[in-house]
Amino acid sequence: MQKRTIIILLLVCNLFTVFGQLVALKPLLDAQINNTEINIPKGTYLMDTQNGGGYTFNNLTNVTINLNGSQIICNKASNVFTLNNCSNVTIKGFSVDFDPLLFTQGIITAVDSSKKWFEFIIDSGYPLTNIETSRTQFFNPLTRELKRNSLTVYDGSMTISAISGTTNKFRATKLYTWDALESVGDLVVLSCSGTGHAFYMYRCQNMNVEDVVLYGAPSFAFFENETNNSHYLRCKVTLNRDDLVRSSIRLRSSNADGLHSKNASKGPTIENCEITYGGDDCIAINGAMYPIYAVDVVNRTISLLSTSTSSYLTAGDTAQLVSYAGQKLGVAKMEITRSVTPSSTDISTFLAKYSSLQSNTNYTYGIQIRLSSVPAGLAVGDVVYSRDKTGQGFVIKNNVIGHIRSRGVLLKSSNGTVTGNTISDCEMAGIQVAPEYDWMEAGFSSNLEISNNTITNCMFGRSSTGGKAGALSVMCVGANSTIAPLGAYSKINIHDNIINSCPRPCVVITSVDKLKYNNNSISADISTIRVNGQDFGVPNNVDLWTKNITYDNLTEVSTIQDKKNKVYISDGKICGLEQFIGGTLLIHSLDGSLILQKPLNSDSIKLNLNNKNHGIYILSLKTGTQNKSFKITL
Repeated sequence: MQKRTIIILLLVCNLFTVFGQLVALKPLLDAQINNTEINIPKGTYLMDTQNGGGYTFNNLTNVTINLNGSQIICNKASNVFTLNNCSNVTIKGFSVDFDPLLFTQGIITAVDSSKKWFEFIIDSGYPLTNIETSRTQFFNPLTRELKRNSLTVYDGSMTISAISGTTNKFRATKLYTWDALESVGDLVVLSCSGTGHAFYMYRCQNMNVEDVVLYGAPSFAFFENETNNSHYLRCKVTLNRDDLVRSSIRLRSSNADGLHSKNASKGPTIENCEITYGGDDCIAINGAMYPIYAVDVVNRTISLLSTSTSSYLTAGDTAQLVSYAGQKLGVAKMEITRSVTPSSTDISTFLAKYSSLQSNTNYTYGIQIRLSSVPAGLAVGDVVYSRDKTGQGFVIKNNVIGHIRSRGVLLKSSNGTVTGNTISDCEMAGIQVAPEYDWMEAGFSSNLEISNNTITNCMFGRSSTGGKAGALSVMCVGANSTIAPLGAYSKINIHDNIINSCPRPCVVITSVDKLKYNNNSISADISTIRVNGQDFGVPNNVDLWTKNITYDNLTEVSTIQDKKNKVYISDGKICGLEQFIGGTLLIHSLDGSLILQKPLNSDSIKLNLNNKNHGIYILSLKTGTQNKSFKITL
């Protein structure tokens, strides 16, 4: 132990010596700013964010920025790179880290018997100042992964105070009753103060980001807003495991999301990336949604509440109007937008309907839109968003994702693909498709393909009866806290995914018109019981649960023999099962409840269903080489 301590002290001293000798990166970039190829020799550079923040590229076109595998060290929380109004730019070949780090971590040494406080010691080399309670997480000391059934707690949950006579020991005193199952020996991570995103693109087009590694970020690691058709290739947001300066391996990368795309007309392509160990969602793609406080059918106007005088709604965009309950009411063209002033009554009526909305007291600004037509039934409390600015056309392909407190992939977009990803160790869903009224994030998805993904050990966080269920979740809940009706989503194709070691229900699908669901393999963790979604009637004793859906892909099993269809029903019996001998037959109701599971052998291939209730069922036939589903009517 003494030898390890001496080595750490020497490394710290060496770091500070080198830190003072690092070559400043900003002057090197300035010297080449007018070049079509900015080429920085491989090295370790200082981005002096203490003085003037990070580096900003403005209005670049057809430029390549290559740092050739360089390491960039930042000395204060800030945006590191910002790109504004750039197009056809490739930026590649560097890693970013922060010193001091943007979080701290340590070990819990004492817990009050009534759980009113706990004490912890900060690991050597981690920050001792500017510690915040904005995102506090607890880890299993054996696995160094997030603790199962624990909580992430935020501002207002506790206060932090140094223990007298020590330099690295603190007490966290709770401000209300909560229990994260914290115990002596557990590891704890807390954010440090600071703002910014490590890599930020605003109103850019056709950007290529290649071989960029972000070991930390004050908030989001990669963040793009109103940026279209970007391509992230072989990028990483992950732990810096080569940090020998500190006495323990880091537990966190970015403090918030790994890659967040907002308000894009054409969404990003994210492929062969690794996004892990962040403080929030790994990948999120969405647009902005606005609540309606006034409807004027005669003048074809709707008035909205916003947190600012500007919005992501533009004349010429297609407006999607959605009810408070999650029913799509129709679309219209936005003709004119302008600022208006809502009354105090307008605002108070809104607050009464949206009491759980994040930052709801900031909705004090008004925007009025004239539409080409006002859909029938549109009312106060309903919402609107631009269908043209939700990141449509995204691709999320062949990535490694997970080890976080929230969702691996969180989608509110359309016309996109999620395929070939390995997703594991997410406290919530591995893949979740859902608009969120509480965050006013749009939209209501259509034309999605979710295929060939492997989802393992997700939904291991504490249950929430009001939370969304399913490691693979395509679930829509209206602002009225009920499952949205059929048609909130449409044309969702889910096939050839593998879901392992996740609690039931492993897959939850609601509100989809024309669902395709084929060849998905589920091996549930039946030892872990979750009650997520029970407020909405979601059971926890089935692998797959559906509500308010129609299917688009199931072959209707004929009730008479059809030479083109080897499986058929005759006199209440399923015939033509010889090709599936050695396999398994399963029958589910349309809500996902397992009605019958039976191995197929020579004695059971003519199955009599006359004793089953009349209705529509899903017949699945599985062998080592085949996995087929049919719709049957009894």
